[in-house]
Amino acid sequence: MDLSNKLRRAFNVILEAVSELKLILNEKDKIKNDKGMRSRFEREVEKIGENIARTKIRNDLFKTFKDLRNDISHLNTIDTDVIINSVTEKIPELEKFSEEYINTHFSNNNVLKAFEKFGGIGSQIDRAKFIDALFDKLTEKDKSNWTKFPSNQTIKTYTTQVEEIINHSDLIKLTQENQVVATQVTEDITKWAKELHKKLTTQNPFSEEENMLTETKQLSSQDFFGNYEKISEYLSSIYDNRQINFDFFDKKLKKLDKRLDIDRIIIGEIKEISKGKIDIKEGIEKFLESEKFKDFQKDLPFNKINYKKYAEKKAKETLQESEALRQNFLKDWERTLFNKKHKFELDEIDKARKTFMQSLYEKVAKFNQLKELLEPFTKDLGRLWDLSGGVWKNSGFELLKKFADILENDKAIKELAAMLGRYRKSEKEFEEVEIDKIIIKPKFKPRHANKGEVIGVRESDDISSMLPIEAATLFNPKTRPIFLKKFVEKKLMTYDFKNQAEDTERIDIKEKQLKEKEDGKGPIIICVDTSGSMHGTPEQVAKTVCFALTKIALKEKRKCFLISFSTKIQTIELTDLQNSLDKLVAFLGMSFNGGTDANPALEKALEMLATNDYKQADVLMVSDFLMDTLRKEIIENLEQAKINKTRFHSLVISTNANINVLKQFNHNWNYNTNGSNQNEALVKQLKILSHIN
Repeated sequence: MDLSNKLRRAFNVILEAVSELKLILNEKDKIKNDKGMRSRFEREVEKIGENIARTKIRNDLFKTFKDLRNDISHLNTIDTDVIINSVTEKIPELEKFSEEYINTHFSNNNVLKAFEKFGGIGSQIDRAKFIDALFDKLTEKDKSNWTKFPSNQTIKTYTTQVEEIINHSDLIKLTQENQVVATQVTEDITKWAKELHKKLTTQNPFSEEENMLTETKQLSSQDFFGNYEKISEYLSSIYDNRQINFDFFDKKLKKLDKRLDIDRIIIGEIKEISKGKIDIKEGIEKFLESEKFKDFQKDLPFNKINYKKYAEKKAKETLQESEALRQNFLKDWERTLFNKKHKFELDEIDKARKTFMQSLYEKVAKFNQLKELLEPFTKDLGRLWDLSGGVWKNSGFELLKKFADILENDKAIKELAAMLGRYRKSEKEFEEVEIDKIIIKPKFKPRHANKGEVIGVRESDDISSMLPIEAATLFNPKTRPIFLKKFVEKKLMTYDFKNQAEDTERIDIKEKQLKEKEDGKGPIIICVDTSGSMHGTPEQVAKTVCFALTKIALKEKRKCFLISFSTKIQTIELTDLQNSLDKLVAFLGMSFNGGTDANPALEKALEMLATNDYKQADVLMVSDFLMDTLRKEIIENLEQAKINKTRFHSLVISTNANINVLKQFNHNWNYNTNGSNQNEALVKQLKILSHIN
């Protein structure tokens, strides 16, 4: 996480404090009269000021809150009303600025940026806050500095599960030790949340019912009750009476149907009229003029005018009751569907969490094993997080452990690996370097507030030392302008005092010198014979030496390049451990077979010597050297490389090596597969060789 992410986390904390202040400001009187409320108010203002100070952004808005923070922190006398009014006035602007900052400053990590922009869960600010809060909890030991997870209900479903996931001591220990691992764990968790949310959205088992609910909501009241039996029949096949009280709604509908015949006639007519989108009054007017009304008018207990009022009243009552019943029915259905879907999602998220937790914790355990094995090699383990997963890694760990144990238990192999590649020609090389040099020289230092001995008169603007005549010009109105002019120009006549003490001055300088270059610890190119004749003990020796050299190269930050050969070659850049560990494990686990041709391997080694990374590298070939003589052009190129200070070493694991090939190497070390203590013998050979050089 870079600086921009830290600033964004500061703005997230500011937004949290703003939300709290908005609640507090609803009770302004309590801030002035209640000590607890005032303390709470001041704490949030201080929090804003502190985080604004971290951003180092300068503007009038931020200055207001920094000044308020300083006033509160230093107990400066300031009217409470002034603080309240100032905060109330500036809060909307601060909230807008913070939201805009978060919305325009994404994570520098591409995976996290994709989640922030397109994660789908909650708003963009919610997702940014989710990432920042998660990273804080993985890395920050001080809980008071944690960003809070967003309160949005949709994303909160996931944050509750995430807090369960990261509540693991080994995981937290690992992420607090290594921020690269913390970032990669954050990536893994956000990927999990994003993919799970997508799955729950696209594989929604309640989509058909949700669509029907949406369509039903759009029906008019008349159409709803016209289709009520079908709707009720559909829902009763899904829910029982405890979930949606169908009996209650049926009774209510029957009660509406039991009105007086005249009421039913009115309502029936109004329903028919309303289909044409005619309002009640207009509908009743048309009904009163119709032939149907004339047919039953003689049975009415009142006249036409009174009936009109009665009809309007009954129509409104019936329509209001039916609409209220419709709304209640839809609310019950919506709530029941939401609860059912929410429970389903919680269950699915919980299942997914358990599966993800198991996978994550296994990864933590594997990574700790990998860390234990590789820490002697290199301290930069953060980017190996992704190598701790995968099926093949089980055998990979076993192989790495096997060879690590060989090195640990065989001191001679350990010493051999440490010595290889360190010896070069005896002539010394020099390089120009800059060194820091300190020079101490004497100087005089003024003694302040001590005038010392008068040694003369000088021109200056020092009023405390001016001559009496200058004071006279000051107090005379006519000459005062002359005095002021001389004062501004520093030309007043003043006493000169000797007031300096002896002191010393330290001067730091850089000086160029010639320094002898350190020999050894250069890059290493290893050529390993993987032909069938190497099967057995030679294969084991070759792999162990290769593993040992990898360990030393990584530990000492030396470049190391492996070329395995039989009739064809394969190469591994061992220094790039994150991208090459798979290949190294595959090499350690492979069976040696096939024919032998050393020419392509040496061609590749010579090609690497022409690069900047492997210029003047030590080349080591590990083989039984049961092979044909090298091609003429290869021999010529080897000789040229030797002139350029490359050293070629051979480790001969047989007693029948091709002497003509061995002649091309600067040093030949023998490993007798039939002898005892051969590793110690190799070390002795190398030590003798070093004394010869």
